[in-house]
Amino acid sequence: GVQKMSTFTSSSKIKKVNGAATPFELRIAKELYEIGASNSELKTQMKELFILRAKEVEVSKGKSAAVVFISFRVMRNFRAYQATLQAELEKKLGLPVCFVAHRRIIKPQSKKNPRKMQKRPVSRTLTAVNDAYLED
Repeated sequence: GVQKMSTFTSSSKIKKVNGAATPFELRIAKELYEIGASNSELKTQMKELFILRAKEVEVSKGKSAAVVFISFRVMRNFRAYQATLQAELEKKLGLPVCFVAHRRIIKPQSKKNPRKMQKRPVSRTLTAVNDAYLED
């Protein structure tokens, strides 16, 4: 059969679980796509990278930073080129950028939450997830 060549665009750099992407998230995705297209050493590594969510957070009066959530599965490989990509993105956006792995919190089983589930892994507890966010 004939294989279709997939074209990568800035929209391929964002995968939203629910809802549409915000203008800020689209801007981040566009910048990531442009960095990947222009920087030859990052091009191959960035094919697997996509963002799940991005927020602009106010750090202090008048100063803000970008927090970019990426897939937990991609995070280990991402660490190798994070510094280079972060510097490029900060230059383009003009504000500090922080990359964080998206993690899931699972509620403990209780009388109010009677769903029979497997034993909850420690890595999915509220404390473990918040500690991991601080490590990122």
